[in-house]
Amino acid sequence: LKIRIVNGSVANEGRLEVALSDGDNWGTVCDDGFDMNDAAVACRMLGYSGAIEVHCCAQYGQGLENIFMDDIECTGNENSLFDCPYAGWGASNCDHSEDVGVVCSSPCTGNENSLFDCMYPGWGVNNCGHSEDVESIDCWLFTEWRVILQGGGSYYGRVELTNGVSWGTVCDNNFGSEEADVVCRELGFYGSQSYHLGALYGQGTGEIVMDNVVCSGQEESLLDCQHSGWGVTSCTHSQDVSVVC
Repeated sequence: LKIRIVNGSVANEGRLEVALSDGDNWGTVCDDGFDMNDAAVACRMLGYSGAIEVHCCAQYGQGLENIFMDDIECTGNENSLFDCPYAGWGASNCDHSEDVGVVCSSPCTGNENSLFDCMYPGWGVNNCGHSEDVESIDCWLFTEWRVILQGGGSYYGRVELTNGVSWGTVCDNNFGSEEADVVCRELGFYGSQSYHLGALYGQGTGEIVMDNVVCSGQEESLLDCQHSGWGVTSCTHSQDVSVVC
């Protein structure tokens, strides 16, 4: 099972959509009985620590294709929504006005302009001592990063980002044709012919820098798309994504 959240204003919120692992036919989830336990499982699948909100009634817009899951009943401890009881794949008495949305718990997505734009307990609210003060951070200028293809040829290969010193791969979670088009146009091509999951052109060796990338397909750069946050991932290099432009 593949899972994604779309149509939110930030990467950690949106309409919940699912697809079979070997396909690219995405569908929505009905809000019947969907609660925080179900949302927690969905958010953990996306690499977040949990969920903070569930929204019924297509708050993030109505999907256009199938409704694949309904009457989900998770305890909250499952690893996948597929591990939870539900009505059956494609079995639903809902319409898209009942598409469910979630907000996953993520202090920062990595796309904010300020720490004040991230979720936090409140100004001065903490359970820390000064022994836990952040000592320092090392910053990169994102304008220095660019997309390259590795392990293949001039128009195909493993998607990586580099600043000329460090390299990082992109996880294949939720990666589809829209994301592949953005990569290929960023490289100067008209678009993509195909994308491939599962490290088709070999596994990278550096950091996995992007996961759960969601593009509309119109962005100028992969860095303009929503994602889990820079370096935030639950993937291994066996999930490095590749494209053919």
